[in-house]
Amino acid sequence: MRLRDNAAQVFISYTGSESIVRLSEAIEGRGLRPYSSFDLPSNAFSAKALLAELRRSRFAVVIIDDRGQTLNAAVELGLVLAAGTPVLILAATDASLPEIASNLLVVRTTLDDADAVNEALGAMESLSQEAGIDHESRESALGERSVDLLGQWERLAGMVSGISDETEQHPDEATAVALLTEAFRASGVRAIEEASGAHSEADIVVWGDTLARYVSAPLLVEVIGGRWSPRRVELKVRQLDSFLPANGWALLVLAGEMPNRSELASALEGRRVLAISLPELLAQMGQEAFADVIRQLRNQRVHS
Repeated sequence: MRLRDNAAQVFISYTGSESIVRLSEAIEGRGLRPYSSFDLPSNAFSAKALLAELRRSRFAVVIIDDRGQTLNAAVELGLVLAAGTPVLILAATDASLPEIASNLLVVRTTLDDADAVNEALGAMESLSQEAGIDHESRESALGERSVDLLGQWERLAGMVSGISDETEQHPDEATAVALLTEAFRASGVRAIEEASGAHSEADIVVWGDTLARYVSAPLLVEVIGGRWSPRRVELKVRQLDSFLPANGWALLVLAGEMPNRSELASALEGRRVLAISLPELLAQMGQEAFADVIRQLRNQRVHS
């Protein structure tokens, strides 16, 4: 199979002992081009070469049979996540899964179950399309777009305050999620709003080639609006932390009443969750790429 430089290819990770003929046919039936590491020229195969192909792939399918995860699958799954490529795991019913799989889309089935495989591929294709994946895009600062989005948020906040007797009101969380998703996509990262399936615990799931250098892909983003409550935020932080894979991080975006900094620091202590206000995040994304914002937040946590 000759690989082409396009975003319509789908990577398949398998040991070579399974028959992937039906899976490949199902992928081709969707107008996509399946390939595996076995298709790379033997004299050109390397982790770097595969990583380059993965970054041009729509999504990846990792097969784990009843023997569990092999070394081959473990290495290739790591490369898929490093590339920021959405991944579907097709696992045998009794297969043992790596810990990181708890945060990925996993379907328990056999490759002979055409209906289950097709349904899983359809779900994965929809997720990758919703993420707005464009492998020619570049992650960058929002620039003037940040000013526009901040203006939208301030106008919405003013409208909500104007129709309420409360002294301070904020747009609802759904509005904040929609605005953030727009900002993420405009900056060149891939974002799925109102994530479902394995990522249903997050408001937004974000992938990015540069972002993957600082946090395990994908990054879970949760928005909290309304009145500040230390107990409420503590429970949300604990919930997010429990879903994260090893070395994974989540981002909590505060879109409501701002907390006392010491109370917020206490809620985040010992957790792999970063926090920032929505206006501050948009302002920083106006000056630098989202990945750089995350890097600085992580550095602040480490040095503090």
